[in-house]
Amino acid sequence: MRTCGLGIQVSASSCKPAYFYLKAVFSKVSNVSRLTSLEAKRNMEYRIRELRMFTPERRCDGAGTVITDNPAAGKLRLIEKEKNINLILIGAHLTGIQFRETQEIIAKMDIITSCASHMVRHLIRPVLQAGTSVPMFALTQKGKELIIERAKEIDSPILTSTAQLPVLPEHKQPKPLI
Repeated sequence: MRTCGLGIQVSASSCKPAYFYLKAVFSKVSNVSRLTSLEAKRNMEYRIRELRMFTPERRCDGAGTVITDNPAAGKLRLIEKEKNINLILIGAHLTGIQFRETQEIIAKMDIITSCASHMVRHLIRPVLQAGTSVPMFALTQKGKELIIERAKEIDSPILTSTAQLPVLPEHKQPKPLI
Protein backbone atom coordinates (compact mmCIF):
# COMPACT_ATOMS: atom_id res chain seq x y z
CA MET A 1 0.00 0.00 0.00
CA ARG A 2 1.09 3.56 -0.60
CA THR A 3 -0.43 6.98 -0.29
CA CYS A 4 -1.45 8.50 -3.60
CA GLY A 5 -2.74 12.01 -4.28
CA LEU A 6 -5.20 13.45 -1.70
CA GLY A 7 -3.78 11.10 0.98
CA ILE A 8 -5.69 8.09 -0.35
CA GLN A 9 -4.04 4.71 0.15
CA VAL A 10 -4.02 2.37 -2.83
CA SER A 11 -1.88 -0.43 -4.16
CA ALA A 12 1.20 0.78 -6.01
CA SER A 13 -0.05 -0.64 -9.32
CA SER A 14 -3.34 1.27 -9.15
CA CYS A 15 -2.13 4.57 -7.74
CA LYS A 16 -1.97 6.61 -10.91
CA PRO A 17 -5.30 5.48 -12.45
CA ALA A 18 -7.16 5.77 -9.13
CA TYR A 19 -5.88 9.31 -8.59
CA PHE A 20 -6.85 10.52 -12.06
CA TYR A 21 -10.33 8.97 -11.95
CA LEU A 22 -10.94 10.33 -8.45
CA LYS A 23 -9.78 13.73 -9.68
CA ALA A 24 -12.19 13.53 -12.64
CA VAL A 25 -15.13 12.70 -10.37
CA PHE A 26 -14.16 15.43 -7.87
CA SER A 27 -13.93 18.07 -10.60
CA LYS A 28 -17.32 17.06 -12.02
CA VAL A 29 -19.05 17.29 -8.62
CA SER A 30 -17.27 20.38 -7.27
CA ASN A 31 -16.74 22.42 -10.46
CA VAL A 32 -13.00 22.43 -9.75
CA SER A 33 -10.85 21.60 -12.76
CA ARG A 34 -7.45 21.72 -11.02
CA LEU A 35 -7.10 20.27 -7.55
CA THR A 36 -4.64 22.46 -5.63
CA SER A 37 -3.89 22.86 -1.95
CA LEU A 38 -6.05 26.02 -2.01
CA GLU A 39 -9.01 24.09 -3.48
CA ALA A 40 -8.54 21.31 -0.90
CA LYS A 41 -8.54 23.98 1.85
CA ARG A 42 -11.74 25.53 0.45
CA ASN A 43 -13.36 22.10 0.31
CA MET A 44 -12.56 21.38 3.96
CA GLU A 45 -13.74 24.85 5.00
CA TYR A 46 -17.02 24.16 3.19
CA ARG A 47 -17.41 20.81 5.00
CA ILE A 48 -16.77 22.45 8.37
CA ARG A 49 -19.11 25.40 7.65
CA GLU A 50 -22.00 23.52 5.98
CA LEU A 51 -21.81 20.03 7.50
CA ARG A 52 -20.16 21.09 10.77
CA MET A 53 -17.59 18.32 10.28
CA PHE A 54 -14.94 18.09 13.00
CA THR A 55 -17.20 20.00 15.40
CA PRO A 56 -19.58 18.83 18.15
CA GLU A 57 -22.48 20.03 15.95
CA ARG A 58 -21.60 17.81 12.97
CA ARG A 59 -24.55 16.82 10.80
CA CYS A 60 -23.24 13.38 9.85
CA ASP A 61 -23.22 11.16 12.91
CA GLY A 62 -21.46 7.85 13.25
CA ALA A 63 -19.46 7.99 10.03
CA GLY A 64 -16.13 6.22 9.85
CA THR A 65 -13.58 5.10 7.30
CA VAL A 66 -11.32 2.07 7.14
CA ILE A 67 -8.61 1.96 4.47
CA THR A 68 -6.93 -1.41 4.21
CA ASP A 69 -5.17 -3.70 1.78
CA ASN A 70 -6.67 -6.66 3.66
CA PRO A 71 -10.42 -6.15 3.46
CA ALA A 72 -12.06 -6.28 6.88
CA ALA A 73 -15.60 -6.47 5.51
CA GLY A 74 -16.24 -9.99 6.78
CA LYS A 75 -15.25 -9.01 10.31
CA LEU A 76 -17.36 -5.87 10.11
CA ARG A 77 -20.40 -7.91 9.03
CA LEU A 78 -19.88 -10.20 12.05
CA ILE A 79 -19.66 -7.19 14.38
CA GLU A 80 -22.79 -5.74 12.78
CA LYS A 81 -24.69 -8.95 13.53
CA GLU A 82 -23.24 -9.48 17.04
CA LYS A 83 -23.87 -5.90 18.18
CA ASN A 84 -27.16 -5.51 16.30
CA ILE A 85 -25.94 -2.34 14.60
CA ASN A 86 -26.40 -1.09 11.05
CA LEU A 87 -23.28 -0.64 8.94
CA ILE A 88 -23.05 0.42 5.33
CA LEU A 89 -19.89 -0.92 3.72
CA ILE A 90 -18.51 0.84 0.65
CA GLY A 91 -15.68 -0.54 -1.48
CA ALA A 92 -13.61 2.01 -3.38
CA HIS A 93 -10.27 2.42 -5.18
CA LEU A 94 -10.39 -1.09 -6.62
CA THR A 95 -8.37 -0.59 -9.80
CA GLY A 96 -6.26 -3.70 -10.41
CA ILE A 97 -8.19 -5.98 -8.04
CA GLN A 98 -8.08 -9.66 -9.00
CA PHE A 99 -10.96 -12.10 -9.67
CA ARG A 100 -11.25 -13.80 -6.27
CA GLU A 101 -10.80 -10.55 -4.31
CA THR A 102 -13.48 -8.92 -6.45
CA GLN A 103 -15.93 -11.76 -5.74
CA GLU A 104 -15.26 -11.53 -1.99
CA ILE A 105 -15.67 -7.75 -1.87
CA ILE A 106 -18.84 -7.74 -3.98
CA ALA A 107 -20.37 -10.36 -1.66
CA LYS A 108 -19.84 -8.17 1.44
CA MET A 109 -20.34 -4.58 0.29
CA ASP A 110 -23.47 -2.43 0.14
CA ILE A 111 -21.96 -0.03 -2.40
CA ILE A 112 -18.93 -0.40 -4.63
CA THR A 113 -17.19 1.95 -7.06
CA SER A 114 -15.66 0.54 -10.20
CA CYS A 115 -12.71 2.93 -10.57
CA ALA A 116 -10.79 1.54 -13.56
CA SER A 117 -11.39 -2.08 -12.55
CA HIS A 118 -12.07 -4.55 -15.32
CA MET A 119 -13.00 -7.23 -12.76
CA VAL A 120 -15.60 -5.10 -10.96
CA ARG A 121 -17.26 -4.22 -14.28
CA HIS A 122 -17.20 -7.89 -15.33
CA LEU A 123 -18.61 -9.42 -12.11
CA ILE A 124 -20.96 -6.76 -10.75
CA ARG A 125 -24.73 -7.40 -10.57
CA PRO A 126 -26.05 -4.18 -9.01
CA VAL A 127 -29.54 -3.20 -7.91
CA LEU A 128 -28.78 0.45 -8.73
CA GLN A 129 -26.09 2.21 -10.75
CA ALA A 130 -25.13 5.88 -10.45
CA GLY A 131 -23.02 7.17 -13.33
CA THR A 132 -21.49 5.48 -16.36
CA SER A 133 -17.84 6.59 -16.61
CA VAL A 134 -16.74 5.63 -13.12
CA PRO A 135 -19.99 4.17 -11.84
CA MET A 136 -21.05 3.63 -8.27
CA PHE A 137 -23.06 0.45 -7.78
CA ALA A 138 -25.53 -0.37 -5.00
CA LEU A 139 -25.45 -4.08 -4.22
CA THR A 140 -28.00 -4.16 -1.40
CA GLN A 141 -31.22 -2.40 -0.50
CA LYS A 142 -29.32 -0.34 2.12
CA GLY A 143 -26.85 0.75 -0.55
CA LYS A 144 -29.65 1.60 -2.95
CA GLU A 145 -31.41 3.73 -0.34
CA LEU A 146 -28.19 5.61 0.51
CA ILE A 147 -27.47 6.47 -3.12
CA ILE A 148 -31.08 7.61 -3.62
CA GLU A 149 -30.84 9.80 -0.48
CA ARG A 150 -27.66 11.36 -1.85
CA ALA A 151 -29.33 11.98 -5.22
CA LYS A 152 -32.01 14.06 -3.46
CA GLU A 153 -29.33 16.62 -2.60
CA ILE A 154 -28.09 17.09 -6.18
CA ASP A 155 -29.31 20.35 -7.69
CA SER A 156 -28.78 19.47 -11.36
CA PRO A 157 -31.30 17.36 -13.32
CA ILE A 158 -31.12 13.59 -12.82
CA LEU A 159 -32.26 10.90 -15.26
CA THR A 160 -33.72 7.75 -13.74
CA SER A 161 -34.55 4.76 -15.87
CA THR A 162 -34.86 1.01 -15.61
CA ALA A 163 -32.32 -1.08 -17.49
CA GLN A 164 -30.33 -4.26 -17.41
CA LEU A 165 -27.34 -3.35 -15.23
CA PRO A 166 -24.56 -2.57 -15.43
CA VAL A 167 -24.75 0.02 -18.21
CA LEU A 168 -21.18 0.67 -19.37
CA PRO A 169 -20.98 2.61 -22.66
CA GLU A 170 -17.59 1.78 -24.21
CA HIS A 171 -16.79 5.41 -25.10
CA LYS A 172 -17.22 6.52 -21.47
CA GLN A 173 -15.04 3.87 -19.80
CA PRO A 174 -11.60 4.75 -18.41
CA LYS A 175 -8.68 3.48 -20.43
CA PRO A 176 -7.01 1.27 -19.71
CA LEU A 177 -9.21 -0.90 -17.52
CA ILE A 178 -6.98 -2.82 -15.16
